[in-house]
Amino acid sequence: LGALVAADQSRAAAPGGRRLAVLVSEGARAALAQAIAAHDIAGAEAELARLEDMAAAQGEGYGAALIVAQAHLDLGLARRSVAAEGGPGHVPWQGYLSHVAMAEAALDPFDPIAENSPLLAATRYQLLRGLEDGERLCRDWYEDWSDLDPTCPEPHAAHSPHLLPMWYGALEDFDAEARAAARRTGDVAGGAAYAVMNMAAAEVLGEVPPGADHGLYLSGLLDYFHATGCQYRANIAAGAMAALGRALAEEAPGSLRQRMVM
Repeated sequence: LGALVAADQSRAAAPGGRRLAVLVSEGARAALAQAIAAHDIAGAEAELARLEDMAAAQGEGYGAALIVAQAHLDLGLARRSVAAEGGPGHVPWQGYLSHVAMAEAALDPFDPIAENSPLLAATRYQLLRGLEDGERLCRDWYEDWSDLDPTCPEPHAAHSPHLLPMWYGALEDFDAEARAAARRTGDVAGGAAYAVMNMAAAEVLGEVPPGADHGLYLSGLLDYFHATGCQYRANIAAGAMAALGRALAEEAPGSLRQRMVM
């Protein structure tokens, strides 16, 4: 847990930009993840109980609370995937909401800003879809997370889907939100936030949202890549550029026909 907190406080990152604190936390929950992947719910519950016992023995630091909250979210999300077929009233869906409530209780004693903890802010943000007031909290919790780690792309990638109509947003407002994210972090990350938000939205919609500024998007992709200069980000940026190129090429014939008719 000391390594987890130290990595969180330092914002240390792996070569691809992923925060080491996230990787340490995932390692601590590896047995739980394996049980979930094997659809061994009983084994997952036993591993969750072990992590809760470990946290109780560790005292009052936020590292143990983080692991427990994330473990509840892991198991809750696994149950939510089962609940998708049954709808919100289905028993596994209620199990997901129960895990969210327990994760929230584990995090409640700790304020991400007071603890200077991006990982606390990130974990708290993951609660939103299981909270009745998720829409009200969404923006503030995103901004806390982004302010705590302004060079990290993950806050923007997580927040972007919540700005779409299936959650708390509207397509006509998306571009303004993406521009605002870039302004908030532009002094340290250039236009990367604009690009990351549009990439995350494209994963949901199948294309970048209508109204996106393609010039800003492309320059933001370059900023996203240059932040690490690694092959991982080069591949992501190149894939996004290629997808945009294909979309524009598909639009071009129709636009040309329209101009000819006019």
